[in-house]
Amino acid sequence: MDPTKFNEIFEHAFEHAKTLIQKEGDLMPTAFIFTTSDNEDGFDCQILPMPMADEKQKEFLRRLLVTFAKKVNACAVMFVSEAWVATCTPTEFDEFQGPVREHPDRKDALVLHGRTAFVNRLKAQEFTKNEDGTYVFGKVQDLFDSSDYCAFTDGIFPSSSATRH
Repeated sequence: MDPTKFNEIFEHAFEHAKTLIQKEGDLMPTAFIFTTSDNEDGFDCQILPMPMADEKQKEFLRRLLVTFAKKVNACAVMFVSEAWVATCTPTEFDEFQGPVREHPDRKDALVLHGRTAFVNRLKAQEFTKNEDGTYVFGKVQDLFDSSDYCAFTDGIFPSSSATRH
């Protein structure tokens, strides 16, 4: 999948996820696996809900996603979920040794990670949910080119081939 088309789909997926979380009240972690096709779009997309009850199930689903994406010769993979994020100084980062879920200043965020053999992109947007069920979205971070973004896609594409787009 060419980088322009990938980024177009990526943006659409992020906006769609924001709509879903506001409508449903939460968001099922979901993987999107794209394969090349002869149809007019040039690709097909398989959507895989990935419910994760604990760290053991999370790791099992990660390995399953990598294996499946390789087996179907995926040209792109995206993974969307709610997550916790925390902002800290380098010193605070060194001092805090636990997972983000245990960080005292963690915030909720909507996170979309996407990867091809040439693009590695992550977009995260913090949010708060009001008592009336409405959402307020805050700061957006849109990042490119780091193999550290999402372990869910590690091993599907060679990380050394990712370039900025």
